[in-house]
Amino acid sequence: MASKERLGHGSHEWYLTHWGLPSLQGDLMIEACLLVTLLGLISSSRSAKSLINPFQIYFFIWFFILFDYYIFSNTYIKFPEIFLIFFLFEKIIELIFLLVINKRSLLLRGNKISISFSESHRHLILFAQILVLIGLPLAYWRAMSLTSDANIFSSSGYVELRRSLTDGGKSYGIFGYFSILSYVVSSVSVFLYKYRYISLPRIILSVTCSLFYIYFGTGRTTFLLFLCLMAVPLIMMNVIKIKGLIAFILIFILVFIFVAGMTGKGISTSDDLLNNLKNLFNNLRSYTVAPLLAFSQLFSSSPAPEWGINTFRFIIAIANHLGIINIEPANLIKNYSFVPDPTNVYTVYAPYFRDFSYFGLAAPMIFLMAHYFIYRKAAKNGGAWVFYYAASVFPLFMQFFQDQYFSLFSMWLQIWFWFWLFAGNRKNILRDEAACA
Repeated sequence: MASKERLGHGSHEWYLTHWGLPSLQGDLMIEACLLVTLLGLISSSRSAKSLINPFQIYFFIWFFILFDYYIFSNTYIKFPEIFLIFFLFEKIIELIFLLVINKRSLLLRGNKISISFSESHRHLILFAQILVLIGLPLAYWRAMSLTSDANIFSSSGYVELRRSLTDGGKSYGIFGYFSILSYVVSSVSVFLYKYRYISLPRIILSVTCSLFYIYFGTGRTTFLLFLCLMAVPLIMMNVIKIKGLIAFILIFILVFIFVAGMTGKGISTSDDLLNNLKNLFNNLRSYTVAPLLAFSQLFSSSPAPEWGINTFRFIIAIANHLGIINIEPANLIKNYSFVPDPTNVYTVYAPYFRDFSYFGLAAPMIFLMAHYFIYRKAAKNGGAWVFYYAASVFPLFMQFFQDQYFSLFSMWLQIWFWFWLFAGNRKNILRDEAACA
């Protein structure tokens, strides 16, 4: 441990020395974090009826990231010691909360969870599906204009479209709202088909439209959101089980590989299988362990608090657009950090730590409690709450990568509104109307 004279008064290492905290070996701290997350995963997975509960997802994700780092730690930079202490302390608190709550509250009632659709619901969903169909060729036209009429179904055209949407800062404008609507329509249409309100061709048409919208968006994470909206309600209602969940995971892996091939990130048709696998593995490093390491470097730099500039970006952007305030919204695309793999994403912690320093580290704990509340409402009340929880699984799963809570506030408002409109209460009859027909 360096002397106090060599350490800045505000550095984390200075506090570690000043308060006489012991210097622990990095591997020991990582092993402690692994143990806590593994205990959390085991405690939240005792029954098949508790599949995809928020604690199970949360502890699985962090255990996987830490285990990945532990196995390949010699190829990464080291975590700062003080960061691991804070990280471990947070995970212990979350494990204690899990152990304190009633384990029965994590169990699902399966077939007893009900989603009902009134006649007005079904008419609204049909109208929305027509809007989505009308919007699809318009979105395609917009995609072509973003690439100067390049063939977006070719690798070069796809890369150009992706570059326009990311580096170029362009967007689909109003047509972007059709994509979110499409995902919601497909999610609820699965149950309309289950209850025999619509035919198989209609559900196939709905899902196909959604897949085209996802392709136009060029993002892999968008497909993950779509899978959450489609799979989680079916799992909660015991329509599909572990085998079905594995099938959805394999589908996502295939889509990830497909996008990697289209963008040339990790896969190339000119390379042999072995080189493609090596390149894909190296590419995956930037998406898994690298964000947490990058955040640990941000943590060590002790940036001055920005007091809400990042957290409330959506509100600031609207206020700035209306001329109410003269503050530019924070840029979502951050500078690269090298750990040593390059990454410009910093996990869920980053925006809240940038804004509120150490207090911001509590954000994931607060979000986990919110997930648990929504999960309990879905298990108890069914209805739209099942879809709300399905949507919430996406930012929960993405915590290891980047914040998808306040950063996507506009999208969550849209998703909440559409699910409320299509499956919301209106004295939501918690019974299977199809069974009563």
